[in-house]
Amino acid sequence: MFFQAIRGQTLLMAAAWKGGDETVSMLLDLGVKTDSALKWAIRSKSISTISLLAPTACPSHLAGILTALAAEQVQLLPPIHNLIEKAAEDKETAISGLKSAAFYGRPDIIRIIGRGMQSLTDLEAQEVLREAVMSDSSETVK
Repeated sequence: MFFQAIRGQTLLMAAAWKGGDETVSMLLDLGVKTDSALKWAIRSKSISTISLLAPTACPSHLAGILTALAAEQVQLLPPIHNLIEKAAEDKETAISGLKSAAFYGRPDIIRIIGRGMQSLTDLEAQEVLREAVMSDSSETVK
């Protein structure tokens, strides 16, 4: 089934932005592509909608999703925790997530990614530390 984007926003994105769990569930059941809907749910800070969409996250969108989670200071419930662990499996995505978490002062995200990823090179570690210092958050500099 195809749903037309309205002003660049799909019905699923609009439902995610408004925290419309029933509509999100119905659209997911119909097989609608999730694309950027999870980012919209994160921006809305609707934990229930985020939890519905987290398992459907496309691997190619995980870096942007980690940035949105860090920036929006979203509570890390189990579906979100699992999503971060999944993102940590890809080193490039993990490094991007570490930088975002460091910049936005999210040591909780840093810990989850750090447990699930390969070690960093010295240069990669310096880049993450630079973001932590720029964040001016004592928790992420530690």
